[in-house]
Amino acid sequence: MAERNENPPTYDKTAFDTIPTGAVNVDGVVNPAMLRAHLALLAKFKALEQPNKQIDTRYLLRAQERYVLWLYLLSGKNFDERTMPIPPIDVCYIWHSHLLSPLRYYEDMRRIYDPKQTFPDFPLKRLHDIWEKNGGHVDPESERIWVENTKQPWILDPTDSSDFKINCPWCKKEVKIPWNKYVNVMRSTKTKEKCPKCQAPYSVETLSVKRFIDDIEAWNKDNTKFIGGTLIGLKDGSYSEQSAVKDSNLLFSTNSVHIRKLTNLGSTNWNRYNWKYVIKQIDLQKKGLKKERQLKNARKKIVQRVLLSYTGIQLPFSIELISAIHRQREFTGKMVNNKWINCINVQINSTVRYHKFLLLMKEQTNTILVPTLDIDLGWHTHQIHASLYRAFTQKHLGRLVNHNDTLDKGKLSDGFASTAQAWYKKYNEPYTHVNPSKYRLTTKKKILSVIIPPYGLSVLYQLKKYKKENATKENLRDSNIETSDKNNSQTDKKDEKRYSETCGVVGFTGEGGDCGGCGEYSSCEGCIVVEDAVGCGGCGGGCGGCGGCGGCGGG
Repeated sequence: MAERNENPPTYDKTAFDTIPTGAVNVDGVVNPAMLRAHLALLAKFKALEQPNKQIDTRYLLRAQERYVLWLYLLSGKNFDERTMPIPPIDVCYIWHSHLLSPLRYYEDMRRIYDPKQTFPDFPLKRLHDIWEKNGGHVDPESERIWVENTKQPWILDPTDSSDFKINCPWCKKEVKIPWNKYVNVMRSTKTKEKCPKCQAPYSVETLSVKRFIDDIEAWNKDNTKFIGGTLIGLKDGSYSEQSAVKDSNLLFSTNSVHIRKLTNLGSTNWNRYNWKYVIKQIDLQKKGLKKERQLKNARKKIVQRVLLSYTGIQLPFSIELISAIHRQREFTGKMVNNKWINCINVQINSTVRYHKFLLLMKEQTNTILVPTLDIDLGWHTHQIHASLYRAFTQKHLGRLVNHNDTLDKGKLSDGFASTAQAWYKKYNEPYTHVNPSKYRLTTKKKILSVIIPPYGLSVLYQLKKYKKENATKENLRDSNIETSDKNNSQTDKKDEKRYSETCGVVGFTGEGGDCGGCGEYSSCEGCIVVEDAVGCGGCGGGCGGCGGCGGCGGG
């Protein structure tokens, strides 16, 4: 295995529009040292996963509550990255998940807290330095500040079986709910518990509907209390209170009888605290505006964006963070204990390829671009430095680039093929490469093995149709590449470089030894690309001699 260089050379920042030919340090935070720090962070996150689903959900729900306390601790303070106390590791877990949805995170910080407040970026380097120095997530001063301000322990105990406490959004009284009932309520749309004081029904649906209605009421009383989903431009991620006011006045004013039907529900019409009823009233509101020719004055898809900021989300954020964590876990699993990504040459070339990916995003403004695993690691590392990422992408790409991990598999597949074609056209090198000699070929893999890039990549578009017309179930299963999520966690000890099974990308043993031939990384030799070479959450394909792909997080 190639030795990992613990002291990599200094990487000069490259003029952004210049296609890099050597090692780069993107925005000062995407470099091999920071990639290794991020990998160490992901390993700690992996260790937090609980084998029992109920216990795991309970742990994440408590961590999510502690994240809210953490943000309130930071709000109103003048911390920067150097003076900010580090959060407990479970809070880091939730924070990291939130940061991987750049648009949502940006709006949430501006909407929920003082818009003039500057929140520090995720302290990745500091965390890694502390781990290297202290041997773990230990910082006495940070622990003191945390405990004094939150009255919470520094280490979240996964065996804590105490009741959850919530303030009833209807009667405003504190309610205790046994942990098992609370977990069921928060993770199921059907499960309902009742407030022992006012008999309000508690479910993910009723609580999220109530939050939406409360925010509409708050907006109508105070136009600085913005409704979720209205502040950030859909195309460029720009922040605009003026647009938020305009759209909210048009769509959510209590001058409308349909909106008043929502805000006047009170505490008796329990059966109407559901999204079906809410959407019905909003649709009637839209129809009325359309009839009066006023709907055109609202931004397109603004209603959809608003509803997505509330549906199934009981906390004040515009993204369901525990679901985001579950989506990101596939990516984390592919990163942890992986020899290939820990190869220094792979990490160096990952920064180069991420820079190229950004250049591609600058040109392909209307195309879904799907990153490979190595690129996605760089992308995630950039995103968790939120203020830097926002400023960098707005300056060089003309927009705050979102990271959507909720696309369906079909769109990811098409996006990966589009990315591969655009990459070859711009850089005259394959995004991934076909090397099928090690495996018995199915019909679809034979096609790819004889048509070299870019032509081979172009037929990815046609594979889905071809599969329906010609492939049988036997063809799909006749491969050592297993595509079932159920088998994704199994390890093939006979081939340690077999990597991204879910995505259908398999590594090979090349000149780079255990790193899988990472020396000629830009050629991406040694990856088998099949139709399903997409990740669960925006990351797909394979690259870098033994590259893989996987689910990336954030949305």
